Amino acid sequence: MPTIDITTAPLPESRRRAVALSVTCWMRDRGIDQSHVTVRFAPWPDGTVYSGGMPVDALIARHDPTDGPAAVSISCALDPARDEVFRQELAEQLVSALGLGSSTPFFYLELRGVSPCDAYLLHDGVPRPARPPARRQPLPTPSPRPEPEAS
Repeated sequence: MPTIDITTAPLPESRRRAVALSVTCWMRDRGIDQSHVTVRFAPWPDGTVYSGGMPVDALIARHDPTDGPAAVSISCALDPARDEVFRQELAEQLVSALGLGSSTPFFYLELRGVSPCDAYLLHDGVPRPARPPARRQPLPTPSPRPEPEAS
């Protein structure tokens, strides 16, 4: 169910695969079914992102290319039950997998809580929630109240 959208300058297919595999294995090691992990890459066209009113492209001139992509924006849909430790470690894993370093001028990661009940996957040709909602137990029928005695 985790879906990670990475927007950056185009990366070679081998690099995209390495990042996706690194993140998928990291999640698998934390009990997430690896077949449910989706990593998508989108290009970051020049002149389309601004930070503080300035084009991010202007920051890239100071970037050391050995520090991975110069500018990265990531949106990640996660189960809202994931705790702060998981979220911090995921952020660190993404930075590591992308090879970002101290000269990376722009990095933004947004973690969005999406209930697995609201994310659908295809099972035998039928869309089903990533995790079906818990069955609700019927409320117990209240016992009849005794009639007040007449005085």
